[in-house]
Amino acid sequence: MLQPQKADSHILLARYYISVKRMDDAEKALVAATAAEPKSVTPFFALAEFYRLQGKGPETVATVKKVLEFEPGNSRALSFLAEQAMAAGNAEEAASRVGEILKANPNDPQGLILKGRLAMARKAFPRPSNPSRPPRRPPPRRRPRSTTWRSPTFRTRKARWGRRRCRRR
Repeated sequence: MLQPQKADSHILLARYYISVKRMDDAEKALVAATAAEPKSVTPFFALAEFYRLQGKGPETVATVKKVLEFEPGNSRALSFLAEQAMAAGNAEEAASRVGEILKANPNDPQGLILKGRLAMARKAFPRPSNPSRPPRRPPPRRRPRSTTWRSPTFRTRKARWGRRRCRRR
C-alpha cells in the first residue's frame, strides 16, 4: 500500500512508471516525493536524475540547487552541479564547484575525479612518461609464406604431401 507521507514509496512508484514508460506519472510521483519530505535529500536527487535523463538541464540544476538551500556544502549536490556545468561547457563554474568540494574535504574521491576530468577537458595535464621503461620494440618481421605454385617451397610441400597421400591410398 502506498504511504503518502513516505518519499521512498513515491520513488519506488516512479521507478515502476519509468520502467513501463509512463514518464508523466513518474514525474508526478517524484514531485509528490519531494513534497512528502521537503528536507530530505533523496527525493530531490531522484527528481534531478529523472530530469537529467529526460534532457531537461535547467530543471535539473534548479532541483539540485534546492538541496544546497537547506544543506549547503553537500558534496553530492556540488559534484552533480559540476558535472552539469562540464556537460554544458562552462568550465569556470565547474572549476568553482570542484574547488568547493575539495575545500570541504581535500581527499573526496568524487572531487578528485572531477578535478582530473576538468584538467583533461582543459588539456592541462602532464603527459605520462616512464623513463625507466624502454620503448616497445616492433615485432620481428616474418618471411612471407609463398602461395604461388612456382615457388620452390610450395612445390616441395605439395610434393611431400602429395606423395604421402598417394602412399596411404
